[in-house]
Amino acid sequence: MEKNEWYKQHVVDKYGKYKTDELEKMIKNKASDRKQYSKYKEVLVKEAPKSSTDFGELKYNKISEYKKLKEDFNIVNSYKVDFGKITTKKILELDKLAFEAKISNQISKYKKTRQFCCFRI
Repeated sequence: MEKNEWYKQHVVDKYGKYKTDELEKMIKNKASDRKQYSKYKEVLVKEAPKSSTDFGELKYNKISEYKKLKEDFNIVNSYKVDFGKITTKKILELDKLAFEAKISNQISKYKKTRQFCCFRI
């Protein structure tokens, strides 16, 4: 039995193609994921996952939670120069309040018809 046949029979057939592809992707990207986790941990501090394993679990298996984490990282990182002693959690709260205020204080004719948008960059 060749290596590819053994792999298909004992791994792919057991776990399924999708799961094995995900596992291969996780293994292949392990080093870059560790670097990315370090950056997230540095910026998000207590709001980051507890370990790089937890980070990988989010990134590959809990996509919506990972998108939220990525959004939080981008928000906090954009304020990095200015935030001083403000906590990551407080930055996220203030950013959310500012975004909601922009939407609720929209006074154009489009507010009534809900035909306007506010972009978060």
